[in-house]
This record gives sequence, C-alpha cells and structure tokens, in this order.
Amino acid sequence: MIDIIIAEDNLDYQNFLQKYVSSCINDIKLDARINLITDNPNKVIKYASEHNTDTINVYFLDIKYDKYKTNGIIVGKEIRKHDPFGYLIYITVHLQYAMDIFQHKLEALDYIYKEDTDIKERITQCLEIVKEEDSKKTVPSAPERILIKAGTNYYNLRIEDIIYIESSLHRKIRVHTQNQSIEYYNTLSNIEQSLTDTFFKTHRSYIVNTNFIKAIDANKGVVIMKNNAKCLITKSLIKDLENMLKT
Repeated sequence: MIDIIIAEDNLDYQNFLQKYVSSCINDIKLDARINLITDNPNKVIKYASEHNTDTINVYFLDIKYDKYKTNGIIVGKEIRKHDPFGYLIYITVHLQYAMDIFQHKLEALDYIYKEDTDIKERITQCLEIVKEEDSKKTVPSAPERILIKAGTNYYNLRIEDIIYIESSLHRKIRVHTQNQSIEYYNTLSNIEQSLTDTFFKTHRSYIVNTNFIKAIDANKGVVIMKNNAKCLITKSLIKDLENMLKT
C-alpha cells in the first residue's frame, strides 16, 4: 500500500490536489490512499517519523509555509531523516527555489509550477513512476537525477531515462528521453559532468546512454539507438565505444 500525504496551506488548492490525486489513483489503478491532508508541515514531519517502515510514502509539498514559519526545503530535510525512500513532489508558485531543492540533495521526484497548464499530466506521470517502482516489490534506492530549467519549466529527470543528448542551435542542447525531448540553454561539456559512467561522448555534438544503444554503423559513422535515433560518432572513437559495450 502506498500512502499519500498532502501538505498545502491554500485550502482551495488543497481541495484541488485531493480531488485530482484521488481521481488519478483510480484511473491508473494505483494501490494507494490519501492518508493525511493538512496545512501544517509539522504534522507531515511527525507522520514521516511514525510511518516509514512498512509503507511507501508520497509527499506533496509546497515551498512556503509562512503561518508555521518554515519552508518546504526544511520540511523535506526533516522528512529525509525519517523516510529516506519516500517520494517528494513539490507543487508551488515559487519557481526560484527549484535549484535549492536540487542543491540540498532532497531527491525530489518533481518540482511543479502551480500555473502550468500540464500540471495534471505532471502529477499523473509522478504517480505512474511510483506505481512502476512499487511493482518491483522492493524499496527503490533513490535514482540519480538532473534538474533542467527550460524557460519557466523545471524538469527533474532520472539520468537513467536519458537516451541521448545533442547540441542544438543558439548555444542550446536537446535532451531526449523515452517520453519527451527538452531543449534549453546549456553545453554538452557542462551537462557531461552531471552524467553517470553509462554515457559516452561519441561526437562533439552527441552524448549517448550506452544502455540504449541498438547498433553501431561504422561505415556511416552513426550510433543507432533503441528508439531508432541516429547519433554521429567520430570514427576514431568507435573502438573505444565497442570496448565499453563489452565490459
């Protein structure tokens, strides 16, 4: 059983979350229940300290809790002391704190802007991830993630879900996952520092996740990914990539 906890100090938005999350639970057939709804973040911390051994918890948090003179980052850090494997989902109007969530290594599942037109879809995606990991019947270790800011949107991606990354125009790069492509201002050399050792820079314009490689066409100088995308590879690097795939 998955327990869902909602800590939202705006009562109208609290009602929206309760209604939509309940609907989503039914739609995706998630074995879950909403176990706590409150405007008091201290109750959430107390809940985390008492319910962290035989259940998976999903916490919907805001960033500002002015009434209680605290914030979502502090609450998240306290939750992590008791529930290191719980899922944190931040839904807020305060976009400027997204990087702080990442820097404090809270391993949030997502950081969603309340005004986003696709907020319901983002919540559904989060709960589908919880469902998928729960189906494995083991407590998941926190996957490595990378936070991307594209315009006014923030994307907290699991690094293992990235298929490949390519350079784009105007000092941008494009990150491709199984479900989406995100273009934003960054460089390959910069993002490469945040990736795991399953990634290989095949060309000055491409970095690929070796777990998604389907084939290497040495004659054409391309790497074919499992989604059939073709990424350029410098011919002098083909042997290095082949050796990496053998290990």
